[in-house]
Amino acid sequence: MSYTFNVSYNKVNKKVTCARSATINDLALASMAKFAVSLSKNGSLSSSGKKLDGLLPIRLSNLVNNAKLELSVTGGDVEITLKVVASIGDESITKIVKLASSATLAALVEAFRASAGIGADWSEKRVQLSVLQANKDNLTSDFSQISVSNVVGSATNAVMRLLVENKDAQQKRAKLQEEQRVLRQQLEEQRRQERLLKKEEEHRLVESKDAEHERMDIDSEVENSDGIERNQIDKIGADRVKTVEKEEKPLSNSEVSSSLNRFDSTTPSATASGSVSGSLPAPVFQVPEEKEDTLYVPHSRSAIYENPEEDYNMTFGQAEKYYKIIKSMQGAANTKKEAVEIHKYVIRIRFPDRSLLDLPLEDPSLKLGQLLKKIDGYVAEKFINTYKLKNGLPPFKEIAVGFSQNNISLKSHPDFQLEKILLIWEPAEKNSKGPYLKEGIATKDASELPTLQLETHRGELDMDEVSAPKPVVNTDGKKKLSRMPKWFKK
Repeated sequence: MSYTFNVSYNKVNKKVTCARSATINDLALASMAKFAVSLSKNGSLSSSGKKLDGLLPIRLSNLVNNAKLELSVTGGDVEITLKVVASIGDESITKIVKLASSATLAALVEAFRASAGIGADWSEKRVQLSVLQANKDNLTSDFSQISVSNVVGSATNAVMRLLVENKDAQQKRAKLQEEQRVLRQQLEEQRRQERLLKKEEEHRLVESKDAEHERMDIDSEVENSDGIERNQIDKIGADRVKTVEKEEKPLSNSEVSSSLNRFDSTTPSATASGSVSGSLPAPVFQVPEEKEDTLYVPHSRSAIYENPEEDYNMTFGQAEKYYKIIKSMQGAANTKKEAVEIHKYVIRIRFPDRSLLDLPLEDPSLKLGQLLKKIDGYVAEKFINTYKLKNGLPPFKEIAVGFSQNNISLKSHPDFQLEKILLIWEPAEKNSKGPYLKEGIATKDASELPTLQLETHRGELDMDEVSAPKPVVNTDGKKKLSRMPKWFKK
């Protein structure tokens, strides 16, 4: 990564680009080359009137991209004392070298060789001089032009390291470093892929557990409702069979005469009691039908309703009507594959916190997008447009939404071919916590659901529209016995 600086020299501004790993002296050299200033002179940079340390790397300074700097150039010579620590092969040599600040780096190398008494030719060697993080070697074209002051700055005393090695050693080291860099990248990519796979596996496990819990909850609810319905149907069927058997039982002569005597003796009292009871009609229960949107919230953990003995105190007509109401509330699918015209909808939406939202819709031509907008009126702000709807019946198919799907009317939608629809609301993110609904919405307790109200008042149903029980058809081929003997008809 590199920075671009606005450097001014003699009231002329130019842009100079330099790497962040370079030093301030390297930036000064680049600026002098940009302004065509001789590299034998001493260059320094200042920011806001403060001179910058030439040995400080740019990334460790307070300079930012597009910073404004001033270049200053001086030509006076100053004697510099350098402690040169040389590494030549396996040998280490340290010498003190004094020379002018305008001397070049090549002159510094020759002065060190003369001081150490080294006569070997270094023209085929790689010679590198370094001060802190500033590195210069003889492989560059400007090695013989850069002055010592351009490397050490305005300091008069410095420690400089000298490295002498074969030219191919640098290439081998660079190749090794490149291979190590590629290997590190491969290892990092492998670790990243492993982390992604592990995260995806954990996500799949969480989704499978959530789906399993959801299926178990729905199955338990269906089993509970089916168990209650089967018990009620079995009891209704047993009562009906007993009634029919009692009606079909033939009467003997003595029973007929005794029943006639009882009828004659009890007719006045029965008439009187009938007149009294007719003045006090029994209370009639009507199943509540909500015309407006209703939100049912469970205030406590609901338990399975156990019918007490009082719930079975009802007539056959009330039991038959109760069974018909239960069947209509289930909204079972049409198994005859006939096209059923839908006149209205009752859509129930179940939320993760067990809240139930009932939406009665009188217009079956309502579009899916309008239904979603209606649901958004109840959903908390953070979940708007970030949730999904599933069909409440297996296989719990997710309802697709989008620009084209939202323009489909409900009566033409394949997932809305029943008047009673159950939907499951889920947030887009599995681990999102509630509250899922807006605050301040009028709610009702879950105990006020029409199904629970019907359970406790089924003995108060109206029997006016209930048809009489059908007689049992004699299928054994025998002649059906008359209820009254022939001698009594004559």
